[in-house]
Formats: sequence, structure tokens, C-alpha cells
Amino acid sequence: MDKQYTVRYVAFLDILGFKNIVTESVSAADKAAALISAIEEIADRHSLYQQFEPDDFQAQTFSDCIVMSEGASIGGLCHLLVAVAHASVSLLEDGIFVRGGFAKGLLYHSPKVVLGPALIKAYSMESSIARVPRVLIDAETHSDLSHGEFKKEADRWDLPPKISLANDGPPFIDFLNALRKLEVMNDAEATIAKMRTGIEDALARSIYEPAHYEKVRWLALYWNSVAAETGIKLVDLPLMKSAKL
Repeated sequence: MDKQYTVRYVAFLDILGFKNIVTESVSAADKAAALISAIEEIADRHSLYQQFEPDDFQAQTFSDCIVMSEGASIGGLCHLLVAVAHASVSLLEDGIFVRGGFAKGLLYHSPKVVLGPALIKAYSMESSIARVPRVLIDAETHSDLSHGEFKKEADRWDLPPKISLANDGPPFIDFLNALRKLEVMNDAEATIAKMRTGIEDALARSIYEPAHYEKVRWLALYWNSVAAETGIKLVDLPLMKSAKL
């Protein structure tokens, strides 16, 4: 690989509450195993996405961060969006929430090193704009989605990538789109119940920490908006539970 920047798409993901997750995993072997397995799976995206050829797909994890990138082609864009959505859902199954940024720009990404302006941009989106468990996409990527070739490429996937606009403006990867097509989900009923319970448990734990509660509440409302479309069970918010007493 030439040691120079090329134009690539890059996703920077941050695992929310990582310190607490690691602390809890020290005293619970099952939680430690689940955390390690989830992170290893994210790092090994190559073996998970062989349905269509990636465009020089690279993935790395370090501490609470995940970085994935691909060449700046329509195929690379679609492949990386699907990978990020799948990663978000896979981690949610283990009660792990991610926040991130997805950008297009100059990047160098090898199995050992990742750096460049595009990574800085994606990191800035995650740390300064995203706020809640969502992965935002930048304006240039958003513009690329309007190309006719992107739609053709996306339609080749059983579960095409979907982008939605948040109430506060920015476009984000609609990773819960998987709930709209349950036939592509393994053991859908159990998986959905596990994800919903994870959100409800996080809500219950976070009511004493308003800043954290705001993040989890956003995820709960996002879940409920998709659930209302599909007829699956809603996440119970703490106030909803109190109202039943």
C-alpha cells in the first residue's frame, strides 16, 4: 500500500459508557466474554461481508473506539454504510450503544495505521455534534447518496442502507431499519426482545444522571418511532411505567 492519503469514506464510532461497561465486566465473566466477542466481531468485518466485494475495507478497534473505512466508490460507500448499521445493531444486542461520525475525505488506513483529515472530521462529528447514540453523515457523503448508481448498488443488498434526518437536522444512519425487515434478522423475536430490554435497563440505570439519560431516552424514542411503523413492542419509558401503578 502506498504511504499517502487517498479519498476514502471513514466511520468513527465511540462506545458510550465504555468505562462502566469494562468495570462491570471485571466481576461478571459473561459480560466480559460478550464485550470481547462484540469488539472482535466488529474488528473482523472482512469475513462478515462477502456478499458483495468491498472497496479496500479496513477496520480497527482501540479502547472504546472503532474505525472503519473504504475507498471512495459507490460500492465502498454502500458497503461501509451497511457495515456501520450492522455494527450498531450487533452491539445493541449486547446492550452497547454507539455514537459516531461518517465522513468523506483524505485518509491513510492500513492494518497498522489510520490517520488523515477525514478521520479528524468524523471524530469531530462524533464528539461535538452527534450527542446521542447515532452515527451522523457529513454533507459530501449525503450528496453522494443522491447518485442513481448508489440506489442501484444499495438495492443489491437484502437490507439496503437507509439514511434519515433527525429532528434537530443532521442526517444519520437509520440502523434500526432492520426492524422494518425482520426476515433478514436471525431469531428476530428473541433478538428484538433482547435489544428492547437492553434499552429499558439502560433507561432505568440512568435516571439519576440526566446527561446520560438524555442519550438513552433519544434511543428509546427512536426505537418507538420505528416500532410504531412495524407493530413491534415499544420501549417502556420510566414515566410510562409509573403511570401504570
